[in-house]
Amino acid sequence: MIISLIGVGKMGSALLKGWLRAGVKKEELVIYDKITNALQPFVQQAEIAHDCRSAVEKGDVIVIAVKPKDVGELLGEMGGFIKDKITISIAAGIGLSELSKMARSKWVRAMPNIACEIGEGIIAICGDETGLNIAEKIFGLTGKVVRVEEYLMDAITALGGSGPGFVSLLIDALADGGVKIGLPKELSLQIVAQVFKGTAGLVMNSQKHPMELKDSVCSPGGTTIAGISRMERAGLRGILIEGVEEAFRRAKELQKGG
Repeated sequence: MIISLIGVGKMGSALLKGWLRAGVKKEELVIYDKITNALQPFVQQAEIAHDCRSAVEKGDVIVIAVKPKDVGELLGEMGGFIKDKITISIAAGIGLSELSKMARSKWVRAMPNIACEIGEGIIAICGDETGLNIAEKIFGLTGKVVRVEEYLMDAITALGGSGPGFVSLLIDALADGGVKIGLPKELSLQIVAQVFKGTAGLVMNSQKHPMELKDSVCSPGGTTIAGISRMERAGLRGILIEGVEEAFRRAKELQKGG
């Protein structure tokens, strides 16, 4: 099966790196981007298409990874060539009905995140049943895939898609806390990143609620509860919830063309 990737920006390149990391071969990947410099790092690892039409014609499944504002123009250029193909859009805020109006195809919407680059992404998918089977296969090479109803996609965009940005902010803030108390920044970052990785592993594998894990490290009168108490007084939990809500509102605005 040949994957044609249209758009090799930040998310497109993350998917591409994830596929390559998983062992997808050069002859199974065709890539195209109107910004040709974006293609240069992959000239030895994927076939480079010189235009959008040739990329579509060579692919069995088409993955559209351009910015939402560019989807309409792109489909106007390639719409006639994708009607018999499975086409997957990762553009936030553009629904299946809107995509179908722009071009006839077996449409799937997907919302991956940047961790697909290392095979640790979370990817939500919805759409055509045949397309979902294929999407599950190819995105499964880059992380965990979940099938959802389309009405959940904007919320998943806010939490799963934007989540790496939120978590990176938390990692950097905690690492700066380490710097404030005397640790070198590089060492502090290593410690915090491993703490996030290890704690996420506990949440995923122990079947314990995060608050149960939190309680397990809060000794009476100890350091952890002292730190948590200060964070709670600052409203950290509420700020994080509001941040997700704000990202969700923005996803809705994009859906309306805002």
